[in-house]
Amino acid sequence: MLNNRNNRAPASRAARLMTLAAVSCLTVALAAAQGAFASFSGTVFDQSNSFMPNVTLLLTNPQSRAKYEVVSDRTGHFEFVGLPPGDYELETKVMGFATLRGTVTLRGENAQRDLVLKIGSLQETITVTGPGTRPWPPRSASSRPPRRPDPTCTGVPAGGMGGNIRAPHKLVDVKPIYPQQLYEQNIGGTVVLQAQIDTEGRIGSVEVVTPAHPDLNAAAIEAVRQWEFDSTILNCSKIEVPMKVNVTFAPR
Repeated sequence: MLNNRNNRAPASRAARLMTLAAVSCLTVALAAAQGAFASFSGTVFDQSNSFMPNVTLLLTNPQSRAKYEVVSDRTGHFEFVGLPPGDYELETKVMGFATLRGTVTLRGENAQRDLVLKIGSLQETITVTGPGTRPWPPRSASSRPPRRPDPTCTGVPAGGMGGNIRAPHKLVDVKPIYPQQLYEQNIGGTVVLQAQIDTEGRIGSVEVVTPAHPDLNAAAIEAVRQWEFDSTILNCSKIEVPMKVNVTFAPR
């Protein structure tokens, strides 16, 4: 302050304009940088249109390999913030429901999408190692395990909190029979079936997804059609459940 050589004259108009222009450019640059980031939000529902809390959602950018993870709150709401522009792969994780996969494209603008999760598929794996015979006498209805009583639900509001599953419990299990002739000829293979369990736990449709020998296909289907379960419950309502069955006939 005591240096007499310092120029204490007011800044010229040109200097003030240059300073203002520099500050303006910096402000625009910061705003543009902030605007490049976006958020992705929405609500997770189950197939009965009830919201689902505690669902893990994962966004992955395949180019940068950056990963972002959030969990839906008690109202099913989720939000990712501060996401750079790009294409993302979306994946959900929650017990009892099928994984939902999709893509999200962000170009610096906020995005919103609601997600609906479907009930997961049951998985059964069976290995048949030798020929067998049908049980005799056949299992009677009185010898089967009792069905669990259906839950008593009153006053469950439509569109309320969802994701409440009671998984099916198998009551009747019939093993496939290895055809004697194929076993002796050392012919085996794996049959993959897609079946549907109805609301009362009975087997509805059964389709061959991956075939083997026709007689092995028939043996696998015949056994699975005799299976019985108690009802699967979602939010106090009986629902159908898909089931994938892998049957391997392993010759000696």
